[in-house]
Amino acid sequence: MRCHDNNVTNMGHLLLVGLGLSWKLTTPMAIEALKRSDVVYFDSYTSYSCDIDENKLLNEGINVIKATRKDLENESHKIIKLLEEGKRVAIASVGDPIIATTHIALAIEAAKHGHKIRIVPGVSVLCYFLSKTGLSSYKLGRSVTVTFPDNVMSETPYRVLKANDEQGLHTVMFLDIKDGRMMRAEEAIRILLALEKRFGEGVIYPERLVIVGERLGCDDERVIVSSVSEVQQMINNEPPHILLFPARKLHFVEEEGLQWLMRSAIE
Repeated sequence: MRCHDNNVTNMGHLLLVGLGLSWKLTTPMAIEALKRSDVVYFDSYTSYSCDIDENKLLNEGINVIKATRKDLENESHKIIKLLEEGKRVAIASVGDPIIATTHIALAIEAAKHGHKIRIVPGVSVLCYFLSKTGLSSYKLGRSVTVTFPDNVMSETPYRVLKANDEQGLHTVMFLDIKDGRMMRAEEAIRILLALEKRFGEGVIYPERLVIVGERLGCDDERVIVSSVSEVQQMINNEPPHILLFPARKLHFVEEEGLQWLMRSAIE
């Protein structure tokens, strides 16, 4: 028991639970955490999976509430209220519960109110993708999201890629989700080429290598290594997609790994 705002309340537990990229990558720890929770929110907007959604969780005996950004960010006071009642509240997310989400802000708010926080990590697309490429994690630079143009085209992806290039680092680019629509890899490439045309600083050019991850973690996943000029014709699968631009200078082991990956993709 604790005292807060002159009212005696119970201590709640907030769990941030990562479900991995697909159900086969969901850990027993994550499933147990959800089943032991009083209230489970399913983050339906940060990322998508080929086979994890609220219906899948319901079929596994986990009662969930489909949550929008408004539910988890703008109306987080409702979650705090549940915690004040001593509830165990879980926020379930595809991938990892911290990477590429804003849920840490909710955790901080809950902690300030005296509630316990538990994070259950999941397989994130960032780590999974990097592992599939064989590139060195020590050379991973700042990641960035390519967003749908909304009146103004954000130049941030272009600037981040340039900065990472200058430091000899790899760049992972997440692709935007808006109103339930996931950006395709070829759309992101077109946006980057448009930014190159605008700024002309030699960041994106036809011969530059790019790696595309298609539906990673799913049975039909593909990892494609190609030039910028040719990659758009090689994309077959529906999203989710993700991009990685290798550093311009690679270690010889990384070069050999990419050559093997290119041969494997072609075969």
